[in-house]
Amino acid sequence: MRENADVIRKYFSFEEAIREPVNRRFQDLRTNPSTVLIGVHIRRTDYKEFANGAFYFDVEEYHRVMKSVVESNPTVAIEFLVFSDETRSVGEFNQVHCHCLNFGFLGDLYALSQCDALIGPWSSFNRWAAFFGDIPRLEMGRDLRSFDLSDFDSEVGLNEANEKWEILGLAS
Repeated sequence: MRENADVIRKYFSFEEAIREPVNRRFQDLRTNPSTVLIGVHIRRTDYKEFANGAFYFDVEEYHRVMKSVVESNPTVAIEFLVFSDETRSVGEFNQVHCHCLNFGFLGDLYALSQCDALIGPWSSFNRWAAFFGDIPRLEMGRDLRSFDLSDFDSEVGLNEANEKWEILGLAS
């Protein structure tokens, strides 16, 4: 897939009506070029039941990962851009600098792809955003260790996805 990545990205490019409001907001967010913008994809509504909740995380778990990334990188200016299928507020994420954004389904997908890195559950939504933006992502898991920027995976690999489908008993 890597050898055809640019062709795929061009074919599935977003329309100007989707890109323009996101680009305008990101222009405001990128006033300091050294700031790392990390998109956080919080998916909860359908994941509470899907696969017996295997990919469902409490908001506090996302917050813990966000704090861990900041604490592990004290010399890096990090801002989190939170996108969710539920209404979220900045007050839920104290001790980290974040913005809760909503550009609608396609706008959120495009916005996530414009971040410097992503955090989220196992999901084709954030995997597509990582692929489209060619950016690293950190997949939420059940381990409680600390996370560093080096933990973000720059390869959105198909083998890992196939292994997850096998775990769920959904492999073809």
